[in-house]
Amino acid sequence: MKNKNSSIGDLPLDAHPGAIKGGDNPLLTPAKRASESLWDSWAKLRDTEKSVTDKSKLAPIAQKVVEKALATTDKALDSLRKNRELLTAKVNSVVSPKTGDPLGAEIRSHIKAQKSAFIFLAAAVKSGDKRTLAAALNAPAYLSGLTTEQCSSLLALAQKTFCPEEVLLIENIDKAAARLSRTAEHISTTIAGRIRTWSNAADDDALKGLKNA
Repeated sequence: MKNKNSSIGDLPLDAHPGAIKGGDNPLLTPAKRASESLWDSWAKLRDTEKSVTDKSKLAPIAQKVVEKALATTDKALDSLRKNRELLTAKVNSVVSPKTGDPLGAEIRSHIKAQKSAFIFLAAAVKSGDKRTLAAALNAPAYLSGLTTEQCSSLLALAQKTFCPEEVLLIENIDKAAARLSRTAEHISTTIAGRIRTWSNAADDDALKGLKNA
């Protein structure tokens, strides 16, 4: 949706803070705050542009507003990355804890002897047999008769089975980070172009008299 009274228009609805899924979770608070900062900063720039006659004066102020909002975004993205790493570590500790099972090698041999190691382990996931799964995931895939791709699929299945809330939160963190990055890029690219135009506004006004002479 474009605002006809403003050359920079409105941000896409995708950039609205309310578009962040699971935004009430504390681990997504950095995304919510940064999104609000970007949204509010843009609204102020949009509304100010409407009322400012000498756009050359707007350029340096707009630059500072954007830089502050983008700095907030960078900090938020860093926080989201750390939160994601903590969640991933938590999930992995549940799905495939590195316990050094003394029977790990024997378990892998048993898995490899199955008609389909993948189907056997998928059934183990569904039955909650974490020990058997851990033995396969904590060693090279071929030792259990699996491919690397099959191991990745089993890990994803186990994560969703044993830690569904954490997996959903990780997905929401990824989506929130992507939204923030898209919004920040949109603002940076758009305002950079406007600042160049606004900076030349005083010269354009001065040249009008010569053009009309």
